[in-house]
Amino acid sequence: MAKIFFLNASKIFFLNASYFHPHDFFIAKNGNIILVKPQQSPQNFQFDRVHTWIYTETMRLLIISDEESRFIYKHFNPSAFDGVELVISAGDLKQYYLEHIATVLPVPLLYVHGNHDTYLRESKPKGCMPIDGKVVTKHGLRIAGLGGCQSHNPDGVYQLSELQMAKRVDKLLRVAKNKIDIFVSHAPALGLGDGDDFFHKGFECFHKILDITKPKLHIFGHQHLTYGKKQENPINQ
Repeated sequence: MAKIFFLNASKIFFLNASYFHPHDFFIAKNGNIILVKPQQSPQNFQFDRVHTWIYTETMRLLIISDEESRFIYKHFNPSAFDGVELVISAGDLKQYYLEHIATVLPVPLLYVHGNHDTYLRESKPKGCMPIDGKVVTKHGLRIAGLGGCQSHNPDGVYQLSELQMAKRVDKLLRVAKNKIDIFVSHAPALGLGDGDDFFHKGFECFHKILDITKPKLHIFGHQHLTYGKKQENPINQ
C-alpha cells in the first residue's frame, strides 16, 4: 500500500495549486516538503506555473487547478510525465482540458468542482472521477473532496454559505469515518492561503476536517497568484 510516509503525520501541508511559479516543484523529505526553485530542478524535468509535482517515496502526483496549461494541452511531452500515478484537480478547469489529461495520462484523474464549473450540470468529463462529497481510495490513500466557494448568493453547489458547507463537512466526516489522508477542496480553509475579499475567503468549517482527520495534504485552488496576493512560500504549516 502506498503511503506518503515522508510526511510527518503530525503536520498538515496546505498546497494552493494556483500559487506556483514557473518550474517550481516539491520534494517531500525528512518530514518536510521542500520547494525547489527552477535553478535547482533537474534538467530532465519540465514544469509550469499551475502544475506541480508532489514527490513521495512510492507515489508521484500531478496537481492542477483554475488555469489550463499550454504545456499540457498544446505541447504535451509524455517523457515529462513519466511515473505520474495520480492526477488531482482542485476545480475550475474546462471539460475538454480534463478529458485531454485523462486521455494522454493513463492514470486516475480525481476532481472537485470549482465555482465556475456549472457545465457539470449538463455534462461530466469523460475518464475522470468526481470526488465531491466522497471518499475514494487510490494507492492505499483515502482521498476526500468538497467543491465550491463562499458566496453571498449561494446556490448550494458551486457557491455556498458557511452553514451550507458546514453541513457538507459533517456529512463527509461521517462518510470518511474520520479517516482522510488527502483532503481536496476548491476553496481554502479560513486563514490558510485565502483572500481578503468575501468571495475568496476560506471556509472556517474546513478546520474541523483538518483537526479531526489530520490529513497529510490539503490541496485547494480558487485563490490565484494573479489576484495580487503575494506569497513567497505556497506551503502553510
